Amino acid sequence: MAIELPPKKYYSFTELAERFQCEVQDLLHLVIERQITPSFYLAGGRYQELQINKDEDEDGIHLFPSAVLNSDASDDMDEECYQGLHGFHYLVWMLRTGGSECVFNYVSKSAEYPDEGDIVYRIPRQLDLQDVLKDGVFMADELVRFESRHGKTVDTSQVNKPMSTRERTSYLNIVGAMLVQLTAGKANDTTVITQAVNDYGNKPGISQRKLQEAFAAAKRSLGAS
Repeated sequence: MAIELPPKKYYSFTELAERFQCEVQDLLHLVIERQITPSFYLAGGRYQELQINKDEDEDGIHLFPSAVLNSDASDDMDEECYQGLHGFHYLVWMLRTGGSECVFNYVSKSAEYPDEGDIVYRIPRQLDLQDVLKDGVFMADELVRFESRHGKTVDTSQVNKPMSTRERTSYLNIVGAMLVQLTAGKANDTTVITQAVNDYGNKPGISQRKLQEAFAAAKRSLGAS
């Protein structure tokens, strides 16, 4: 019996690349260009709270401890500048270090790129793109925001809904039936896979290993040998 799984709250880079039908490298490019904001899990702890403010004596935007901007000086000012954080937070205030490299030192509770007056939190360890690729995720609501900004009408129930067992079986049966007809007396799986990789190897999911796994699963689902 198929089980109705709860909606997904976040996606890894690999999962989102499959959903968007793109390469992981394309997602990294979107991150660097500040088109989409990844998130990182904080396993508890206290983080320095900083507020973005324009320095009237200098040009540009700067970070100041929030207590300095929002209260009179007090003996426990340092304590006021720290907040306990736990769970996923958005990586913001990216520092670009090269054409295809960047680092992160701050997180926020909002995916929007921070502006004057916003609060960010300093993380103790600088994260580079490899760190984010390994442990970072994309929250489901950020995907809705990203797609909406690009003129797409987003059905949030479909964004969060994983493929059911029945849907997966249906797709495998379709692939299996087409494969049996394609290879009947004309070619074998190896020939079909080789040709597909040669023609469409630059597309997500089209590799010798993935096609071998998909063909085997499709035939098992269909009951074909």
